[in-house]
Amino acid sequence: MTFFSRYAAVFFALVVLATFLPRFFWQAAEGQRNRLAIFYSSVSEGFLIHELDAYGQNFYRTEEGRELDQKDFVSLLPFRYARDLVRWGEMPETIQGVAVEPEKLPLSVQNVFFRPRSLDGPEIPLCFVMEAASGFVDLEMPGEVMRISGRQAEFIRTSDNRVLKEKSLLFTAAFERAGFHFPAQKAWARTSTRKPFDWGWFILDAEGSLFHLIQAKGQPQVRPVLKDFAPGIRYVQVEEHPGRHAYGLLVDWKGGVHRMNYPDYSLTPLPLKEFNPSEMRLTWRRDPLVHHYTVEGGDALSVTVTDHRDAVIREIRMDLPPLRSESARKAEAFFFPFRIMQGVPDSGYLTLRLSWNHDFLLARALGILAALGSFVLWRHWQGRSLKESPADWLVLGVCGFFGLFALLWAGHVPGQKPVERRAV
Repeated sequence: MTFFSRYAAVFFALVVLATFLPRFFWQAAEGQRNRLAIFYSSVSEGFLIHELDAYGQNFYRTEEGRELDQKDFVSLLPFRYARDLVRWGEMPETIQGVAVEPEKLPLSVQNVFFRPRSLDGPEIPLCFVMEAASGFVDLEMPGEVMRISGRQAEFIRTSDNRVLKEKSLLFTAAFERAGFHFPAQKAWARTSTRKPFDWGWFILDAEGSLFHLIQAKGQPQVRPVLKDFAPGIRYVQVEEHPGRHAYGLLVDWKGGVHRMNYPDYSLTPLPLKEFNPSEMRLTWRRDPLVHHYTVEGGDALSVTVTDHRDAVIREIRMDLPPLRSESARKAEAFFFPFRIMQGVPDSGYLTLRLSWNHDFLLARALGILAALGSFVLWRHWQGRSLKESPADWLVLGVCGFFGLFALLWAGHVPGQKPVERRAV
């Protein structure tokens, strides 16, 4: 029994050490770098770079390296800083032959931010289906929620948990007429009243087809959007914008990102090279002349600019200095042969995920040998036989310094006596 108790303590120590020691190590060893943002200027037809250092100082320059002051930088980005230019009386009347009307820019300028954590996270399988045609300016949260399970859409009143049978039958019939197959796999919407209008819900049925649900004057409108979509639908990011340029973004299971256009639901693949939605961040900016697609991931920042016909105009890529130096990564491999991660970039769930360190295998092997040697010295200093508790050597061979620290904390197996030293 003492044998199992000791190794249960060792296992507990290994989990704690592998979870927190690598994290503390990188909090101390990870470097810092300046924050970079790249913008395309339709005035100069070139890229502009804004850099913010660790002390909060701003630097502005062109892609060729020519330094700019803040006012010159702002003047070259009239769609981004329209309010400043209007206040200064310096807003251009036309840009590339297109008339600029500052009062209409809120309808033409849109920013959409995609983050990997959006792909997967805790969800409550209840949908607040808002009234999209109430006749009022402000949206209101409904007093009931919709649950799609089994073979029906079920509405439940939140005040007393009563099932609204008549409304449930009405919406279930609308789903069936549209060809929806119950139950639903996923449902996406922006559940907020802080938006100009409501696009409703995009719902993935049991066969992987996408449907669009809107409630207008209490009546359901269910439209089929995508059927037999070969890559498969992983995620839909719904975006309500006053300009109604698109329903939002759609991410497929092969890593492709598409713009879902209004009003026909057609998909436009975004011109992103080597984009991995599970690890990289995407910002889509639209203005009256172009689309900007900014990808941040790893140690690089890239921007692709297209016109409104989605033809690529310009591209730029900047390699960023690595946050983790090679010497620090070697030290990590030496001390930590693996780590337990509590989360992954593309999920909002907490996990305990084992991740082996495959970098610098020589450093990893030397770390395990150093842990074994340290344990031999400790056994010798304690006057313990090297044959005591053979399983300890397996722990050390697999876990390295994690195993060494865990075994030192757990101590010896009770009842085993130290080796008697011979008198000299």
